[in-house]
Parts: sequence; C-alpha cells; structure tokens
Amino acid sequence: MLEKFDVVCTGDEVTNGKPAPDIFLLAAKRLGADPATCLVVEDTPLGVQAAKAAGMLAVAVPSVWGGGGGWKEGVGNTTVLDTPQQWLLSL
Repeated sequence: MLEKFDVVCTGDEVTNGKPAPDIFLLAAKRLGADPATCLVVEDTPLGVQAAKAAGMLAVAVPSVWGGGGGWKEGVGNTTVLDTPQQWLLSL
C-alpha cells in the first residue's frame, strides 16, 4: 500500500512529536507544498492541534478505538466527524 503515497513521514524522523507541527511540516516540505494549502485528516486531538500549529486545515475523524475523549479540548473550530456516515456526507 505504500506505493499509493507520494511521501511517507514517521515520528522517528522528527525531534518533536504531536502536538508539535514537525511531522506535518516535514510532509509539506517533501511534497513541495505550502502548509496553508494542505488538508490533514486526523484521528486524535493531538494530531489536530499539530496540524493547526503547522498552519494546515484539519478534519477530525475519531478512531473507533480511541474512546472518543478529548475532542472538545484543544481542537477549536475543527469539524469533528464522529461516524462514517458523517464522513461520507461531508465529501
């Protein structure tokens, strides 16, 4: 499946983990993209915070394994899509 992605970045390639923006800024750099033009789909509140800190737009899609907690704190005006049905309707 890796061949489906133009770039891959992992947490061990950056100094600071989420909620720092390092991983997303690295991805934008490798893509040659302006962070302001990037859309991040995230399944954790810390990931949404990191995307926003990078100056990127974020869509939150909570993981069914994540317990659903923490979405009201720290994600600001991010749209949180709680169910697959909401995800499909937003496309």
